[in-house]
Amino acid sequence: MLKLEKELLAHIKQHGEQAFPEECIGVLLGNSEGEVRNVNALYPIENSAEFKRTEFAVSQAELQKAEQAAASQNLDVIGFYHSHADFEAVASQKDRAFAIPGFSYPIVSVLGGKAAAVKSFAFIVGTKNANFTEEEIVCL
Repeated sequence: MLKLEKELLAHIKQHGEQAFPEECIGVLLGNSEGEVRNVNALYPIENSAEFKRTEFAVSQAELQKAEQAAASQNLDVIGFYHSHADFEAVASQKDRAFAIPGFSYPIVSVLGGKAAAVKSFAFIVGTKNANFTEEEIVCL
C-alpha cells in the first residue's frame, strides 16, 4: 500500500503534464512499515533515457542526489514515480525490469497533455516467486 498526501499526488500529476509528451521520473521519499510505504516528499529528477517519449532512466548522479535529499530529511528512498505519455497507467516490461523489491512505482497516465489515471505497483517478493502487482493508493 502507498500512502501520501493529496498534494503530493497532485504534484506527481503536474510533473507528468509538464514533461508531456515525454515521460517524467521522480523519487518517492519516506519510510516503509512492512508492505506500507508512507511518502513524505517527492524528488523530481531528469529523465536520462534516450527515448524519453516511451521510457525513463535514472542516472547514477541523479540517484545519489535523491539519496542525499532523503538522508538530509531522515527519510529513505521508497520508490519511483513516472508518467506514460498518451498511454494507460500499466506497468510495462521495462517498468518491471527496473523494479526493486519493496519499492512502490506509481505511474500517471498523461493523455493529450492532461493527467488521467494514477496506479501504483509494488514488487513483492514471496517465498517461491516475485510478483510485480498493483497496490492500493491511500490519499491522506
